[in-house]
Amino acid sequence: MTKSIYSGARQLVSPHVQEIRAYERLYPKSPVPSQRRTPTALELWRHFIKSMITSQQLINADLWNRLENDPRWRTLRAGGPGACPSERAIATLFKEQRIRFPKQKAHRIRLARSRDFAGIALLSRSVLREAHDRRSRPEKLRAAEVNLAVALQEELAGCGVAPKIARLLMRFTGEFEHVIPVDSRWKNALDAVGVTVEQADFARENTYVIIENELARAAYDLGVSPVHADGAVFGWVQASIAEVAP
Repeated sequence: MTKSIYSGARQLVSPHVQEIRAYERLYPKSPVPSQRRTPTALELWRHFIKSMITSQQLINADLWNRLENDPRWRTLRAGGPGACPSERAIATLFKEQRIRFPKQKAHRIRLARSRDFAGIALLSRSVLREAHDRRSRPEKLRAAEVNLAVALQEELAGCGVAPKIARLLMRFTGEFEHVIPVDSRWKNALDAVGVTVEQADFARENTYVIIENELARAAYDLGVSPVHADGAVFGWVQASIAEVAP
């Protein structure tokens, strides 16, 4: 199983290597900061909220435009955990904006308001200082990021943060490039090249990480980061290039 996932991932990613190279030239990494101040607790709250609504949801530009034009959405994100609206108000917002499972997601967000976002932010900055800012080898960076993803799931247990959502939250920070938000998109893509993975394996960290390891290994062997491999296979790398193309 492991070898076939790796082979399938290479088959999916290899046609996009030149696009990824172009993306990396257009969007180079930021220089190492003299002092790590981000991500903050408020930023992680915003990324958590954004990640939560993607679960089992069709995501497109129209959805984001509708949300950004809704003052209730802006208030939910801007206020942080301490100013979180009522569960009923969140559910109403989600229902009116056609977010799937509005009551469930509202309940989980309300539960999260008491969780330690400041501690998560402190840990995130520590990971970046100790690994990323030292330009560690990809394998060390990946190990540090996986540990952070596990910590996020532990702190936000019961709040809908499973392996994929934890990694999506991390991706939204723009800092973490060595974990992949694996979901049904990858399952369908692998199925299309003759690789079978079980949907249930995405729900548990111990099986999720086996699949993710092979996707990451294929990306590294092709000389690209896992997050850019994911972005190329599913289109956001190409969309980002198109935004700045002459």
